[in-house]
Amino acid sequence: MFDISRMKTIQYNNPKIEGGGTGNWEFPEIVTDENNIQTMNNKDLYFYINNFLDNQYETDLVNRKDTPFTSKGKKRLDEFMAILAMESFSNIDKDGNNVDVNNQPYNVNAVLTEGDNDSYSVFQIDTKPALPYILMAMDSKHKDKLYNSWKEGTHVEDAKKILLQDGVKEQMYAFLKDPKNIDDHLMIAATLWNDAERSEKKGNDGAKAWNAYNDYINKTKDTEWLENYKKYLNINKNIGFNYYKNQLDRTTERRREDLDDLKQFINMPRLGATIEEAIGNFVEILEEATRSGQIPEKAAPVDNLKELGKMFKR
Repeated sequence: MFDISRMKTIQYNNPKIEGGGTGNWEFPEIVTDENNIQTMNNKDLYFYINNFLDNQYETDLVNRKDTPFTSKGKKRLDEFMAILAMESFSNIDKDGNNVDVNNQPYNVNAVLTEGDNDSYSVFQIDTKPALPYILMAMDSKHKDKLYNSWKEGTHVEDAKKILLQDGVKEQMYAFLKDPKNIDDHLMIAATLWNDAERSEKKGNDGAKAWNAYNDYINKTKDTEWLENYKKYLNINKNIGFNYYKNQLDRTTERRREDLDDLKQFINMPRLGATIEEAIGNFVEILEEATRSGQIPEKAAPVDNLKELGKMFKR
């Protein structure tokens, strides 16, 4: 008797991102080097943020429809990525130790402390100016309360009161240090960008929400730091130039793999299935893959197989 459990099955949950580096589809790859320093793959991160803008983002944390990481309709993702490279330019390892090696960009454990301000991870979310948004992203009950406070202009004071509650500060630091909270961190960053883009004081420039950008345009850092900023800006411009080609290559590769998985159903008779069972199962898998977007509707090789399947489908 035919046993379908002996066949490999295909999972139909659509990936959230098209990874640009060597990481998986769901999350930017994090690499740990020989010095125990963890960095996020910059191509994966670029693709992740781009997907966030194109497919996930609708409004920021205070329900504004402004599009972050853009100005006057022009996407500035290469600049934002250069900002992140220098904001997270650190030699801190995953245990919190400063290692005697060169700083690395996109260090997921980066911590910057200046006076009473401290900021964390790749997006360098600052716990002082960003406090209301951090709490909003952390917990829906904080979001509802602080959104109303934001409309009244009391969100900063109310956020400070929430931070005094038992366990909230510890929860906040754990939240900021965990790179798996990247979607929430991105939403905070998006809201901060939109704040600066709307601020006349900041020249209506979203990038000015991060000090690395201010240091670069004002040339307040040493020559080596400025050269590094330029280097990462150019690297990310090149990623941007090649973005759609890379995306097409990766999507084509994934669909080819999925089609190979589908073709194996042709071999079901070898496992004891009848031709009708084999083709019937094949058609169901094929139709589901097309509905879920894994296979384009007008893929010529697939259409031929689909027509064959219809001949046997009951």
